[in-house]
Amino acid sequence: MDISRRGFLATSIAAAGFAPTDAEKQGGATRAAAEATTRGALPVLSLTETAALLRSRRLSPVELTQAVLDRIDRIDGKVGAFIAVTRDRAIAAARAAENEIAAGKYRGPLHGIPVGVKDTHYTKGIPTTANTPVLLDFVPAFDATVVTRLTRAGAVLIGKRSCRSSPSEARAWAAHFRMPTIHGICRVRREDRAADRPPRWLPAC
Repeated sequence: MDISRRGFLATSIAAAGFAPTDAEKQGGATRAAAEATTRGALPVLSLTETAALLRSRRLSPVELTQAVLDRIDRIDGKVGAFIAVTRDRAIAAARAAENEIAAGKYRGPLHGIPVGVKDTHYTKGIPTTANTPVLLDFVPAFDATVVTRLTRAGAVLIGKRSCRSSPSEARAWAAHFRMPTIHGICRVRREDRAADRPPRWLPAC
């Protein structure tokens, strides 16, 4: 029988009892998820771990969504990952997901999972600016296909993600405030535009 060196070592280790069984692997993942839940690290759980907790109803979509929103509140002032956060819609969608899962209508691994989409993606009833002053007041009448599919899968939309402004727009916006450009790129948030405030100099996505 032909066997590779790697295969021989793997077989030997398993025979000696050192390799974890499938049950042990699953148990380890469950323990890791439980520990993360206990220490308030829900936003950093993997999708696989989070989906398993939601499906088994050991974790509430509302609790998960609130944890993600709280993390956004804590760090997004420095990170600038979101142009807008759809807090009320997110909580409502999370409640709907929780009710569906409780009723046995689990849609799949994205059901109850908080997601954000780039501000270039159309979202019905939610401003979609593509990070440009030209579209500051644009509110789509329909969802982009990817947003529709995420919604059908039960995902919870928590906001619109920042995206790169075009160099010409960035330079024009910076020139308005007599600010130097950095590689022609700056990030402008909706509230800055609305209040006619200078943009924040942050790394573009």
